[in-house]
Formats: sequence, structure tokens, C-alpha cells
Amino acid sequence: MFAAMHLIQGAGGRVITFGSNLACIGAGPLKSRDNAKAYNKEEERELFKHTPAHAFYEKLGGDGVKFNVCFDLYLASPLNFESLDLASLNRAVQMTGGDLVYYSKFDSEKHGYKFYYDLFRSVSKITASQVRIKARCSKGLSVTEYFGGFGLRELADFQLASLDSDKTFGFTLRNDKSLNESKAVHVQVAVLYVNVFGETRLRILNQSFQVIKPINQYFKQCAAETFCQYLLMQKLARIDRLGSMQVREEIISKVVDILASYRSQCAPNSIPSQLVIPESLKLMPIYVLSALKSNGLRLLSTMRQLDTKIAHIQSLLSSPFTKMALRLYPRIYQITSAYQLGSTQ
Repeated sequence: MFAAMHLIQGAGGRVITFGSNLACIGAGPLKSRDNAKAYNKEEERELFKHTPAHAFYEKLGGDGVKFNVCFDLYLASPLNFESLDLASLNRAVQMTGGDLVYYSKFDSEKHGYKFYYDLFRSVSKITASQVRIKARCSKGLSVTEYFGGFGLRELADFQLASLDSDKTFGFTLRNDKSLNESKAVHVQVAVLYVNVFGETRLRILNQSFQVIKPINQYFKQCAAETFCQYLLMQKLARIDRLGSMQVREEIISKVVDILASYRSQCAPNSIPSQLVIPESLKLMPIYVLSALKSNGLRLLSTMRQLDTKIAHIQSLLSSPFTKMALRLYPRIYQITSAYQLGSTQ
């Protein structure tokens, strides 16, 4: 990765690396940090952190942004569950805006076609380079953080070596003072990038929102899919600070707080034993429960190891909005009639 980056640093581009063993020799040697004794404990958060001992990949990612080089990693673990230390390798991917694709217990017959289409998609999707992103908003609001496949950025703006059509990111707005109901609130996201033809472009996204005071009107405007993706991305981006247990607890607590607030503010006379959920958020508990059962949020065990969890977390952080709901609650198709029709021909 280091050599390939310096080979193309003058022009920039994408470095696609394939591996199936722990990088234990040469530049940036790694040691497995997977420690089953730390699973689901306070010490677990250290398994997700980028430690000083692995600073090589932190610097590699920073140099990648400087030289406009993006890193994609296609990694396959052997059948013996050998850890590849994705927590360190993924840092170079996050900082440059690349892809992390991981195949646990790789089997060519099982994963061959998936690997082919994953790689095909990687080299064929619409991609921008030399990306700089900044969000602005009206007075009374401020942007406090950005989060996505690049992790968590608590900055006014940030840069990536690459951004493609399969990525998404979010940001948090903080209400600093009372807003005037007679005026709309404006939010603008500006993305400066270079397209595949070498042309510098500026894409500006503008959105205005009406300020509303009654909390029941606020709940009516909510979108369950959007809120769930925002909540999951915001919490997962802090996995290295909080650990798996606390991330799960904070997600559940946020959902409980929202439903409790709705009951107390909008339905105070409801029967205590009655479940009261806003119509706009009636699917929220299903999406959240499905997310908690996904590999990215399920607790670690001897059958669910660290590298698999990190790969799924990275995938959830990068997943585009159009696909997130399907990942959390996949569609079900009836194939009985199609099978019977095929058997008669």
C-alpha cells in the first residue's frame, strides 16, 4: 500500500489491495489485538481504537489524502479464524474514503461470485476525487460533527481522497438559541470535488425547513428510515470511544426517550398499559431491533469475532440511504408460485 501510493502520488488514484494473512513483516507490521477475554467488557473499546503502535496506517491514510490516493481493501480470513487486525488497516480506508470488503472463512465456491461483483462495482461506480465537504446553516444552529464511512469528524469541514455513489454521510445540527417561527431555517452542504474527467466541480445542496413549535407537529414530520440511519451511524461512529455494550444501550435509551416524550407531550391521557407510538415512527422499533441483531451491533463471542464486527460496522457507516432500510429489514418474496409454475414447464 505504501509503495503503490508513492508510485501514483503525482497523479492520484485508487489502490486496491488483496490480502488473506496478517501483515506481520515489512512496513507497518501488525499483531492480532483480538482478545476474547475483553469481549463485552470495559476493555473492549480498546479493541476498536487505533493505538500508537499502529500509527503507520494513520499516517498512511493522511498521506493518501495529501496525495489524492484512495485505499480499497479486499481481505479474506482463513478457515482457522486468524485475525487480520482490521481495526488498524481500516484506518487508512476511513481516512481516504475507500472500501473495506471482508470475507470471513473465505471459500471460493461460496464467495467467488460475490467477490467478482464487489470488485466490479468498486471499479465501475461513479467516483469523485479530491473531495472537500462543508455544511452551513442559519443563525441559531451550528454543525457540530460529521459521521460516515470516514468515522467521526468534529471539524468545520473535512477532506477525503475519494467519495463515490455508494457512500453516505450525516452531520449533527445543534440548536444554540430560540428560533423564530415566522422564518425558515436553511441548511447548505457544499461538496468540492474532481470528477473522472479531471474537471473541478462544486455541488451545492440547499434545503429549508419550517420552524414549528407544537411537538406533535414535529413528530408528524419525522421519517422512520432517516432517523434510524442517523441514530445508528451517529452511535457506531463512536464505537472506539464507547464500546459495543454502551453503543447498544445508548441506541435503546434514545428510542425509549423519544417514545416516552411522545406519550407525555402528545398523549398524556393514554392508558398506561397501552403502547403509544407516533404514526410516522411506527416502524422505528422494528428497524432498531433488526439493527441490534445485525453483525455490526451484536455482542462479540467466540463465534462472532472482532474482524467480522468491524467490517459490518464500516459497511453500516458507509451504506447509502436507499439501501439501509433493506439491510435492516430485507424484503420477502413469495417464490412458491414461481417454483410451481417452473415445475410445469
